[in-house]
Amino acid sequence: GNIFGAVPEGLRLAGKNNLKISTEMFGDAMMEMMRYGIATEAEVGFAFGSGNLYKWLNNNEKVNFVSTEYVNSPGRVASIPKFHAINTALQVDLYGQINATMGPDGRISSPGGQVEFMSGASRSEGGKAVIAIRSTAKNETISSIALNLYKGPITTPHENVTHVVTEYGVAELRGKNERERAIALINIAHPKFRNELTEQAVAEG
Repeated sequence: GNIFGAVPEGLRLAGKNNLKISTEMFGDAMMEMMRYGIATEAEVGFAFGSGNLYKWLNNNEKVNFVSTEYVNSPGRVASIPKFHAINTALQVDLYGQINATMGPDGRISSPGGQVEFMSGASRSEGGKAVIAIRSTAKNETISSIALNLYKGPITTPHENVTHVVTEYGVAELRGKNERERAIALINIAHPKFRNELTEQAVAEG
């Protein structure tokens, strides 16, 4: 979606280049990263995207297709220095726990490779395990940063999340205690929900 569509332009503006892509799913945004010269090679489990993507991939020696079992291996990811995993979610709670599967009325998605990539990247030397998320949902009526996640399983535990990014900034979570995590996350929530989240956090101790 649009979260990942913004990554190539952000990396281009930051002057990044000579990167390597390692992903379960290769899409149009990653093709753009390679067209810009941001990334020079890729190893991928499968591709999904536009007709132009498939034409560009045809006989493209810079993209190597491998098994998803290989590319998703947390141990392999952890062994690669400075591995930065970028995933998105439906909710983040004030501890930094991630929900990427459950809506208010039940399951609406699957976690894909998020669990494996976040686990590996959080253990990579110099790596980062990033959740990029819109601050709100349902036309800005619901905060994506919440005291409690929707009922159901946690997708990614807080110890495997080093950074959470919204349009209001970056919360660096690694090495922070529960109070510090809550403050950092409230600071990147949508402004209209910050007072409510602060009151909820204080009430919960």
